[in-house]
Amino acid sequence: LLAARGVAVVLAAIGGGLAVVVGALALAGARPPAPELARHPVALLGAALVLAVSGAAYQLSRSASGGGAPRARRLAAPDR
Repeated sequence: LLAARGVAVVLAAIGGGLAVVVGALALAGARPPAPELARHPVALLGAALVLAVSGAAYQLSRSASGGGAPRARRLAAPDR
């Protein structure tokens, strides 16, 4: 239970990285770089890993600082 947040972040980041790479490959269709990349699954896994690491780092850094966007200061009441 202590590592539940970390495990969830890592699994979500890996799934997101794979989804982005597969989606980009599907969107590219038969355009020039797609067939070459499809023949090199290690390159696709490398790109997914880079995206997963950056996504996990972003999620973990947000949770360490308290999460969420910084709150705006309340404005003073307008002068009448």
